[in-house]
Order: sequence, then structure tokens, then C-alpha cells
Amino acid sequence: MKKKIISSVLALSLILGGAAVLPENTSFADTSIVAAAKDIDYGLYENQGDTFQSGDYKCCKYADGTVGIINYSDKRSHIDIPEKINGKKVVYVSLGGEKLKSLSLPKTVSLAYINLEKGVKSVDKDNKYMTAKDGILYSKDMKTLLAVPRSLKKYTFPKSITTIGKNAFFTRTVSKGLVFQNGLKTIQPLAFFASMIEKGFKLPDGLETIEANAFNSSEFKGEFELPDSVKTIGAGAFASHAYGSSVNYPTKFKVPANVTEIEDYTFIGWGGLKNITLPDGLKKIKEGAFDSMSLKSVVLPNTVTYLGERSFIGTPMKYIVVPSSVKTIKKGAIWSVDPDFVIITTKNSAADKYAKANDINVRYDKTVALATVTGLKAQSYTGKAVKPTPTVKFEGKTLKKGTDYTLSYKNNKKVGLASVIIKGKGKYSGTLTKVFKINPKKVTISKAKYKAPKRISLKYKKSATADGYEILYSTSKKFAAKKTTTINTNKLSKTISKLKSGKTYYVKVRAYKTVKGITYYGNFSKTKKVRIK
Repeated sequence: MKKKIISSVLALSLILGGAAVLPENTSFADTSIVAAAKDIDYGLYENQGDTFQSGDYKCCKYADGTVGIINYSDKRSHIDIPEKINGKKVVYVSLGGEKLKSLSLPKTVSLAYINLEKGVKSVDKDNKYMTAKDGILYSKDMKTLLAVPRSLKKYTFPKSITTIGKNAFFTRTVSKGLVFQNGLKTIQPLAFFASMIEKGFKLPDGLETIEANAFNSSEFKGEFELPDSVKTIGAGAFASHAYGSSVNYPTKFKVPANVTEIEDYTFIGWGGLKNITLPDGLKKIKEGAFDSMSLKSVVLPNTVTYLGERSFIGTPMKYIVVPSSVKTIKKGAIWSVDPDFVIITTKNSAADKYAKANDINVRYDKTVALATVTGLKAQSYTGKAVKPTPTVKFEGKTLKKGTDYTLSYKNNKKVGLASVIIKGKGKYSGTLTKVFKINPKKVTISKAKYKAPKRISLKYKKSATADGYEILYSTSKKFAAKKTTTINTNKLSKTISKLKSGKTYYVKVRAYKTVKGITYYGNFSKTKKVRIK
């Protein structure tokens, strides 16, 4: 395991352009670089200060006169971290290892990376930065998870958790019994670095951001899914540098529907990945994103415009379908080890020119996967299956439904993300999936009247399936200076107060519903105006 971690950190440093630091008992912190405590970030440090030994503690000095503890040499299983060492305040602790099982933190420590079997037993009640419960280290406000015990296999984390902090699951085994609730929004860099993600572990709906290197060098025992609520996946977030048959990878993976850019080296080295599903709406695939995989084939959605260097290289792909929407293809972006590899595209497209310039086989198939599709707008909930009809064009020619293609739909009745599947027919082959939203039904305002003193009495009709309503009001017809009130229940009335006498207010309402962590908004009602006496 040590060899894997060290090689992974060295490779990680190439992505980050700096040195990656682990708890000393599990790696090479002696050669790491540590800055002043206030500058410590990501577990990556610059300009390491002098180190010194004080009893069983190995420490480092910071420019502001404080110190950090980076190693412990005694054989005790539990220690209480001191507030001061040699008269200097202890502000930072980074400890891991096998002999030391747990520790307690004083009020002075503001940053800690803890990798212990039983975790953090307690934190001084006067510590302004952190607290602990059940061996788990949290930020003081209980919003950020900072570190978990290595022995933790089954636990439901509090609803208050919005962030998984840096190094929280560093080199851990992450079991399916660890449950996060729907308030989780962000996973910070290195949160799951070099961890083993066991089959069945799930991230909750509502998660939006996975920051750079969050799962870097982790392995996955079984398939792994991300919720569609994820909007951002940072550079190197799932990069792997531990090649070999002993490494566990997913064999298939679906990039979440709301991701529009795949950053540098996001999935590099997932050697076992054979099938990748890319979302309709994806725009950019950056440098090294899918480097060194086992992909059999790739179909790019016709929303992609950019392919960075090495975005698809070192794979055994038989073909890749590149639509004309792709305008920029960087040097060395596409290459397969299969000698019969072919780029399927349209004539005179950027992919066509790239293939010819790089002596790659090119084919001009009549496949709807290369078609352009327009006319798919957001729909409103009706209680019945919604079936919008798109316009499908191939090389400028409008195709005929029933003759050149057929349409089928999926998840097209309830509020949420629906799909239309376009399947080639006759002279045309292939399939193309496009998505569209089904939003809550438009709200109707039934009453908007002045109510003394200086209030508006508002009533509106129920929108089927809505979780709640958003009310906008303003003294501007265009709502330039608006105020918003959210009613997160099915209450159908609201009194708007603290308004200004002699002013005319404009009011409108819309319904919303949250599905799998994504909030869908209906169209606004007609605007009503009310004069305040």
C-alpha cells in the first residue's frame, strides 16, 4: 500500500504542480514542504520551515511563531495533543499510523489531518474551529466533515453536513454502510485520496461539486455512480496512477447529466473502463480526460465543441463518433491502439481534417448520431406523457420522421429530466439521445389585493406535484429590484408585509419541485399589480 500511495502522490504532484503531503506515519512527510499555518491548504505545502524534535513529537516551525505536529514516536495508543510545545502554540496536527489509535485536540489547533484507527476522541470545548463526535472530526458548525476513523464501517452522518473536507477519507476503506444525507453539496480536494470504495457506497442526490483530485488514486470494488445533480468535476478528480491487473475500476460509467465540461485528467488511467456515457449538453473535454482506458468505442454528443490534447488516447477503441459541433481538436487528442480504428464524422468537419492530417481512418456514415437536433424546449407537467417533436437534420437536410428515423421517449411523464431517443431508419443508422426538462405546471394567481397596513394578500392555485412556490415582488414592472419569498410547503396563500405606502407593487408566482437533488421551476404566473395606500 505504501508503494502505491507514494507513486500516486508523485504522479499527483505533476497534476497539481506541487508537493502532496500525507500524514508522516504513512508516507514521506520529511521531504514535504510546510508553510505558515494560515497558508496551509489542500494538504499541499510550500517553503517548509525548520523541523525539530520535542520529546515524542516531531514538529515544524511556522513563520508566525506557532508550530505544527507531524509525527509521534511513542507506543501509546492514545495521546492528548498539548496546547504548547517549547512555549509555542500548537496550531496544526497531521498524524497517522498503526500504533497510535486515537487522540484529543486542544483549543489551539485550527487545522488537523487525522488518519487513525479510532479517530479523534475529543476536542476542547473552547476550540473555535472543530468538534468531535463518535471519533469523527467536524468543523465547529458541524457543516464540514474533516476526518473519520479508519475503523468506521457503518454510520449515518448528520443532515447538517454540506462538505466533505480535504483528506477526510484519506486512504480509507469506504463501505456502503457509510451514509450521507441529501444536504451534502461539495467534496473537497483529496477527500477520498487513495481510498478503496466498496461496492454499494453511494453519494446522495443534491451533491453539486467534486473538486480537483477528490478521488485521485482511489480504487472501486464494483460499479460506481454519481448523482445527476453533480455540475462540476474538478481536474484529476478520479485520476488513477496505479496501473495493473490488481487494480479495481468500474467497467462502465455515466457522466452526470448536468456536467458541461470534463476537466484535465479527470478519469485518466481507469484501465478497466470499457463503456462511457457522455451527457447531452456536454461542451468541453479537456486534456487527458480519458487517457489510457479500455474503451471499446465512444459516441460524442452533438453539444461537444472542444477536445483537448490526449483527451482520448491509449485506448483500444474501434471507433469514435465525432459530430460537426466539435470545432476544436487539439494535437494528439484522438488515438487508438487498434490498427483498424476509425473516426466516424461528416465531410469537411474538424474531425475529418484531423483524421486526414494524422493518417487515421475516417468514415462518413449516415448515422443520426451525427445529426443536429433543434426544437426541444422545456415542457410543462400535464399529468400525461409529454412528447415534443424535434427537428432532425443531417448535413443540412431535414430528415423525415417515420422514413428516416423513429422517436421513443423515456421518463417523460413526471417532473424531471426526460429523454427522446432518435433511432435511424431506412438509409440512416445509429441512435441519438437528447434530453429535455419537464417543469411544474404554471401557477395562476387567484387573488392579489391591498391589505392594511401596507401589505398584499396573495392567493394562488395549486400546481400539481409542486414541493413549494417562489414569489417575486417589486416596484419595477421588469422586476429590476425584486425581492423573493420562498414557500417550501403547499400553502397556497401569502401575506407580503413591510411595503411602502404610495407605491405600486408587481407580483408573480412560480412552482418548484426537487427531483434527485435538482430543482425544477415552472413558468411564472401572469403578473399582478397592487397599489399600496
